[in-house]
Amino acid sequence: MIVVHYLVFLLYRGLETAVFFLPLWVCSLLGGFIGNLAYFLLPGPRRTTVGNLLIAFGGEMGIGECRHIGRRHFAALGRNFLCGLKLSQMRPRSVEKRVRHENAQNVLEAVEEQRGVIGVILHMGPWPLLNRIPLFGPGVSQAHLFQPWGNPFLDRHRLRARSGDDLILFDPRQGYHAAMQHLRERGGITLFVDGHAGSSGVWCPFFGRLASTTNLPALLALRTGAPIVPIGIHPDGLARWRVVYGEAIRTRDEGGREIGSAKLTATLNQAAERLVRRVPEEWFWIHERWKTPRPEFLLSAYRRGVEYPPGFRQEHLKPFRILIRSSNWLGDACMSVPTVRAIKLGRPDAEITVLCNENLAELWRAVRHVDHVVARPRRASVWKAAGLIRRAGRFDAGVLFPNSLRSALEMKLAGVNLVTGFSNALRARLIDLPVPERQAPGPPEHHAWRYLRIAHAIGADKSDPDLYASREHRPEFGGTWRIGLCPGAAYGDAKRWPAERYAKAVAALQQRLGGKVEWSVYGAPNEAALAASLTAACPVPLENLVGKTSVSELMERLQTLHVLITNDTGTMHLAGLLGVPTVSIFGSTEPALTSPLGKNHRILRKHVACSPCFLRECPLDFRCMTGIEVGDVVAATLERLEQVPGGRTTPG
Repeated sequence: MIVVHYLVFLLYRGLETAVFFLPLWVCSLLGGFIGNLAYFLLPGPRRTTVGNLLIAFGGEMGIGECRHIGRRHFAALGRNFLCGLKLSQMRPRSVEKRVRHENAQNVLEAVEEQRGVIGVILHMGPWPLLNRIPLFGPGVSQAHLFQPWGNPFLDRHRLRARSGDDLILFDPRQGYHAAMQHLRERGGITLFVDGHAGSSGVWCPFFGRLASTTNLPALLALRTGAPIVPIGIHPDGLARWRVVYGEAIRTRDEGGREIGSAKLTATLNQAAERLVRRVPEEWFWIHERWKTPRPEFLLSAYRRGVEYPPGFRQEHLKPFRILIRSSNWLGDACMSVPTVRAIKLGRPDAEITVLCNENLAELWRAVRHVDHVVARPRRASVWKAAGLIRRAGRFDAGVLFPNSLRSALEMKLAGVNLVTGFSNALRARLIDLPVPERQAPGPPEHHAWRYLRIAHAIGADKSDPDLYASREHRPEFGGTWRIGLCPGAAYGDAKRWPAERYAKAVAALQQRLGGKVEWSVYGAPNEAALAASLTAACPVPLENLVGKTSVSELMERLQTLHVLITNDTGTMHLAGLLGVPTVSIFGSTEPALTSPLGKNHRILRKHVACSPCFLRECPLDFRCMTGIEVGDVVAATLERLEQVPGGRTTPG
């Protein structure tokens, strides 16, 4: 690595030497030509630049105009780089002749306060010229907070080159005490403010999109009382520039109250945006100002949090678009809803789109934390699914609930930038942020908790107690009990309590409740024969809705029930999601893994030596299910009904 650093240093010095012999106007024209050429030769940086311009101006300009600005930006990059090299070698008086100052009264008034001045500068124009001119007026000692490049040879050379002409350089690696002392002695100090600040920054809007922003200027101002003046460089003709001073930002409001560092940082970001908007091609669009943090791209984990400037509301934020690939089964989808909620609440700009099989689209449209649903035909190819995603727009991140290779391929082929989910050997290369499976021994982990581990891995709040609970739904007793039955199970007969026992339970409950019961039966279309046999065996009429309801209609009907008697089915999980009380009968499966969400449920399970087997068909004597008696179901149902407001479970 040292060899590479030294070679880069030699290349830089060679370029610097060559530029020394060129007139400044030649540097400007030559740099513009090289930048224009680079726009066509460097597709990666070109895409980054245009993508960033679309983030900033997407609601104001079309892609054609953004590409036009992007091309001008490349020309400005080349021009500013060569001119910056040249200016850093020129005499300060020669540099001053090529610069005029706009709104200089802003900085002069700040200097008059005798508290020092913090000049926050942007990566626009040939910024080395700022260290060659009296930026804060005559008689003010000027300093700069030096930003190391990570190349020891280049950093030493830059320090030597910039240390002349009465410019003081402070290295942040040595702390900020000397910089604060300089301000207290009424000096002026410059530092950059528009780079990505990572996990240590304040998340505040820049062009309406949340960006991690350094709070160092705000902290220095609060410690010293120095006002902050935003400074930009705008072109003013061939090889000439204007230094533009924004309005000074002070640490106290009009009422004399101190403004917090986060609010100051957000206000400063807004001021920087105004300077960039005037000449957008001059700003450094090629860098990742809106970089998505890894792995925690949700923002709950960042201690400095989110802040807005005065007058800015949360609804003004541009969205951070997250695509979530739903599980294919109704029950699994219901158990993943708390995770979707956690992701939605993980950052204020989150916009959630769920990609799901078309039979689950109505479920996800009913979830209030979901903004958009992309319905995928059940037999759609990977290519067709990827096309559906592309047509839905550009996504900043993707979350996979299924473990399948296919679901990961769909996202990657669609160009989703940052994909997370549980990883395995087949799709390891397709997952950008793999979430490890739980390795520590312990009790079985409920599927809802397993999905939540994905949300926690990407930065969702782990302390929210409501993430795990479904809402409670308790319709009052109006003189008639409404009880639902779900005797089927798509997985197989091993999950089905015998239909004749359902019929006996109906008869016993009808008698205990004095005949004041409306019964309804639910299930999938392929369970029609089972429902018909149950209806024929029951001594009372049942409303047979098996295969006759859409998901949204099923949700409406379930919410009218006082209790649902059910096997381990998708309908059971849907009832749990809606807060409908259930009596849930488990056989071949494990309730610790797949019990309904919430607390208003009664689980019936006969644990035998071979359970849970997770088989579709019982190879033995079905003892786990036959061990659950009719009386057990009746007693559990009456217990649930006792919780209904205004209800009586005994006749008369």
